[in-house]
Amino acid sequence: MPARPGVLFFEIKKQYLRNHPHTAFGTKIAWLALCMFAGAIGLFAQENPYLDSLQKALPKATDDTSKVLLLCEMAWESKINAPNEARSYLDSALRLAQRLNYLKGLGTAYNYRGVVEDIHGNRTAAIENFQKALAIREQLGDKTGVAKLYNNIGNVYENLGDQKSSLENYLKALALYREVGDSARVARASYNLGVLYENVGNFQAAQAYILRYLSFAERQNDTTAIAYAHNVLGNIRMEKEDKMQALAHYKIALRLHQSQGNEWEQASVLNNIANALDEIGEDRMDEGKTDSVFQFFQDAIRFHRQSLHIRKRLDDPDGMGESYNNLGLVYKNIGTFFKNNGRPDTASVYWQKALVYLDSSLQIRTKLTDQLGIMEVYNGFGDVWRRLGNPDKALQYTQKYLALAETLHNEKYLQNGYKDLARLYYLKGNYKLAYDWRVRYDELKEQRYNQDRLKEFESREVFFRD
Repeated sequence: MPARPGVLFFEIKKQYLRNHPHTAFGTKIAWLALCMFAGAIGLFAQENPYLDSLQKALPKATDDTSKVLLLCEMAWESKINAPNEARSYLDSALRLAQRLNYLKGLGTAYNYRGVVEDIHGNRTAAIENFQKALAIREQLGDKTGVAKLYNNIGNVYENLGDQKSSLENYLKALALYREVGDSARVARASYNLGVLYENVGNFQAAQAYILRYLSFAERQNDTTAIAYAHNVLGNIRMEKEDKMQALAHYKIALRLHQSQGNEWEQASVLNNIANALDEIGEDRMDEGKTDSVFQFFQDAIRFHRQSLHIRKRLDDPDGMGESYNNLGLVYKNIGTFFKNNGRPDTASVYWQKALVYLDSSLQIRTKLTDQLGIMEVYNGFGDVWRRLGNPDKALQYTQKYLALAETLHNEKYLQNGYKDLARLYYLKGNYKLAYDWRVRYDELKEQRYNQDRLKEFESREVFFRD
């Protein structure tokens, strides 16, 4: 017979809450678990009195099911700042749960191990542990637990750039949450789907899912969740070329995350603000409005460095890879600014600096097997080499990122790749190929526009029917 849960772990939590009435750990832990797999990690401070209380209780714990839960909880509290300790706690929890035939605890330990591995970039190990937890929860008939695992697996696949597998898992999670009537997790699954659709360029679907999530968050008066929603809405407005509105969303998100002390999230929003400033500067440069262009780029560098500083301190490899990539793109634009102002030597210096930052990003993202991130870096390399007057090298990188876009079914980068190939073949004097790729670009652009309009009409029909 499977062992029954003990009470030691719950007594520790109850005693801690009695002594610290303003710390809602039950809510905090649940919310962290959800945010972790919505693409955002809430961080505890270095001092963690709750973890201290758990560690003091461990020597007194007997080898029963409550000790399994205690070890899992200690691992959860250690998952970011002390991953090796977290792994050690979970190894102990797994051994004890297996000896006790405690399936629920075994599933929890595998799930938490997946969390630890995902946070620290070990995506294959994360999926393996999540799948072990999934099998156990299916055996137990735990539909909510199964849905959580589908959600977690979907998140890892999204980080790996496998959008198809990610979507399949997110939709399975959403269906199960609806089946059990869990409106909170339906909302959070909607967030994940919104982020996924935004990443693959389906902005109409992305906005619909995020607005559902925002509506729920506002009803719950959940400041952190509202901030997440505004951050993604900012991303969507950026993709729709409404950059000032995007900045407005980002500033709301940053203010709310600062009010909650959410450092990881602050780094993410700072990165997005920097990207918006960079693109505004690039637009003004293209329009010949040179008066404030350099200031926009300088501000973008400043915000990116603030973001990178936080990400280094938090040992966030995903974030560092993103920051290095985006710093490279800003330096690319600064180089173009100087070229346009008759200073080609200075331009070349900045373009070389861009290559250094892009290479730093590529090394991190290759180690993480982050295909989506690698695709972004290849795109940046191609753009810089074209500006340095080397269309052959630019073509090599463009073909690399286009191949990844085809593998990942990423229409946004497919469209961009077609445009870049048309431009590069034109520079090389191959006007037929340039024309052919331009035609493919125009066709895909029109197709995506029509798809967006169709989705918009479908969304309206749903709203009217409700």
